Amino acid sequence: MMRPNRTKQIGLRLPYSLGVCLVFSLGFDSIVGQQVLPLIVINEVHHDATPKTERAEFVELYNAGEAIVDLSGWQLDGVGNYTFPASTQLAPDQFLVVAEDILTMRSKFRIRTPHQYSGGLENDGELLRLIDEEGTIVDRVDYQSGFPWPTGARGAGSSMELIHPLLENDLGASWRSSVRPTPLAANSVFSINAPPATRQIRHTPQQPRSGETVLITVKVTDLDGVSFVKMSYQLVDPGGYIRKTDTAYETSWIETPMLDDGTNLSLIHISEPTRPY
Repeated sequence: MMRPNRTKQIGLRLPYSLGVCLVFSLGFDSIVGQQVLPLIVINEVHHDATPKTERAEFVELYNAGEAIVDLSGWQLDGVGNYTFPASTQLAPDQFLVVAEDILTMRSKFRIRTPHQYSGGLENDGELLRLIDEEGTIVDRVDYQSGFPWPTGARGAGSSMELIHPLLENDLGASWRSSVRPTPLAANSVFSINAPPATRQIRHTPQQPRSGETVLITVKVTDLDGVSFVKMSYQLVDPGGYIRKTDTAYETSWIETPMLDDGTNLSLIHISEPTRPY
């Protein structure tokens, strides 16, 4: 689901010399933004249980609002189009689990839920939609099994948990692999200060020539807004590499800010960087 947040799409230009490879990372800081209205959210998905013969998969909803929500007639699409029965209510700060098998929920997780779907969750990805009685899509998660979605949730025994219920939960960066599945309980990866979501990292041209300028862009969003983004990069000679255990990995980063004027890309021209090692 798309939730209100502060977004920056930023870029910079770097000179590129023949035989030089750029390795870069990003740093962030955030600013306080407007409060986001709470919603009923898809909060946890256990889509690839271990062992695979065990019917322990489930989808968990969470009420991040301040009022009781009547779910009667709502549908959870993507698990066989489950319809919530009459008098189904979800109180504030409470969870609801729709399970593959309610008996397995009791034996494995020691929880009780009357909600059992007839379909199944795809291990490699699924579009889940929470639809109210009027047909409005309240929440949606189009999860996948690979990066940037949590890879540990793919057959390793973990579920996929939302870091914070007010994050954009249709973004892989808003989720983490659980320490353990936590149906009807707070997520094991919950954090009040979630990191910014970083995506659409691109550099053009893809194969720059000697002396050609390279444009690097990235889209960054954060619930509290984004005040700045910086890029750290390393220069690596052809045929060379820097191990994470090498001293150079900790000391040879060059930092430069990435800026945005709010409407268009702000491009930074810097001189040919000097090797720090």
